Amino acid sequence: MAHKTLDMSEGYEIDSVWSFLKKINEIRENDEDYALKYFFRGQQVEYWGIYSSIFRMGLLNSEHQLLKEPIEKFPEEFNSINNTFDLMTKCQHYGLCTRLLDLTTNPLVALYFACQINGEEEYFKEKEENEDEENNIELLEPWGLIYYKKAYPVYSDDKYVKIVTELAKYNLQNENSLENVINRLYNSDLITEREKNDWLGDGFERFINIIQSTYVVQPTNNNIRLMAQSGAFLLPSMFSYKGEDEKGVITKCKGSLKDEFEKEFFYVSGENKQKILDELNLCNINESTLFPELEHQLRYIKTVNMKQTFDAPDFERYEKQSNHKDYYTNIMVENEGNPNFKDELFDYIVSKSEDKVLAKRIAQCIFNNLCIDWYKKEFILSKMLTLIIRELYLSGINRDSSRIIAKDIVEKAVQLYVKNS
Repeated sequence: MAHKTLDMSEGYEIDSVWSFLKKINEIRENDEDYALKYFFRGQQVEYWGIYSSIFRMGLLNSEHQLLKEPIEKFPEEFNSINNTFDLMTKCQHYGLCTRLLDLTTNPLVALYFACQINGEEEYFKEKEENEDEENNIELLEPWGLIYYKKAYPVYSDDKYVKIVTELAKYNLQNENSLENVINRLYNSDLITEREKNDWLGDGFERFINIIQSTYVVQPTNNNIRLMAQSGAFLLPSMFSYKGEDEKGVITKCKGSLKDEFEKEFFYVSGENKQKILDELNLCNINESTLFPELEHQLRYIKTVNMKQTFDAPDFERYEKQSNHKDYYTNIMVENEGNPNFKDELFDYIVSKSEDKVLAKRIAQCIFNNLCIDWYKKEFILSKMLTLIIRELYLSGINRDSSRIIAKDIVEKAVQLYVKNS
C-alpha cells in the first residue's frame, strides 16, 4: 500500500551527524530560557504517529491488569520498585505495553533510532502526463524523523506523577466518579486532607488539570539500558472528565502525542540512513553501546562480522592423485591455449581497476590457483572469485560492486585462457 508524503514545511533535512548537531546548536542558541531541557525522540518511519504503546495496541482498558499481573506472578522481580512509575519503566523495558513514551536527552541516540533500516515501502510518486497508474508507485526506504520537546522535567517521586500513575492502576470502568477517585487517592496517602477537600469542592478544576496534563519524567536509572540511552519518558494523562461537580465521571482515553512536541522536526532520507549509522558508529553510538544486554552484544558482533565476511568455496571431497608427477604438473600449468594469457589478463584488470598495484594483487588471485582444467572446476572459480572480492572490498569498493567486478574478471580470465585452444 502506498503512503502519503509527509509535509516537510517545518522539517530540517539531516544528511550527516555534523549537520544534525549544527542545527540543534542553532536552535538552542536562539532559546532565551537556558533552564529548559531538550528531549528527543527518533522514529524510523515518517508516516508513523506518536502514540504510547498501550494506546497503539488498544490495551488501555486492560491497563490496571497489565500493571497488576507482573507483581503477582513475579514478585521477586519487583521487590526493589518504590513507586508505580518505576514499575511502568521496568515493564516498558521488558516489552509490556504502558502509557509511557520513550525519550532521550542525547540527540545522537534519537538520530540512531531514526536511521534504523525499515525495509522498502510503496510510495506514490509525482504522476507524469499519460503515465499509467501502475507506474505511479515506487519502492523506497522510509524517511526517519526526530522530534524534540523543550520542558522542565520532573522526577518519579513528583506528586502529580504519583497521582497519574496511581490512576493508571485503577479500573475506571467501575467506581469512576470524581469523589470516588479522590477518596481512593487520599486513602492511599497520596494527597492530603486539605487537597481532598479542595478538589471535592470549588477547586475540582485544579485536579482535572493535573490528570489532563502531560509530564516529562527523568527516571531513576535502575537499568543499564536506560543509562546507556540517556533515557527519559513522556507520561501522558489523558483522563477525560464529564460533569460539573464531584459526581462527574473520569474515563481513561487515548490520543496522539504529536502536539506535545515542537512543530519543527528533523528528517533523514532513506538513502542517507546507512551513511549516518556508519558515522554514529564512529561516535560509539551503535547497538552494542545502546543495548548492553548480551543478546544485543552478540547480534552486534554478528552484524560487524557479516560486513567483513566473504563467500566460502563449496566443499569438494579430497581425491588422492594417482601420479605425483601429474599432480605437480597440474599446479604448474599456465598458458594452455594462449601464450599471452597473463599479459592480456593483467591489461584487462588494469582497465577495470585503474590501479596497477591493485591489479597485480587481483591477477595473483588467479595465477596462484591455476591447474589443469581449472576453468572447469567450480571450487577453483569460487576461490578466485572470493579472493578477488576481498581485494576489491579492502581497496574501498563496496560489496555489491566488488562482486560484479570480480565476476567479470573471472569470466574474462576463462575466456582468455581457453582462446585458440
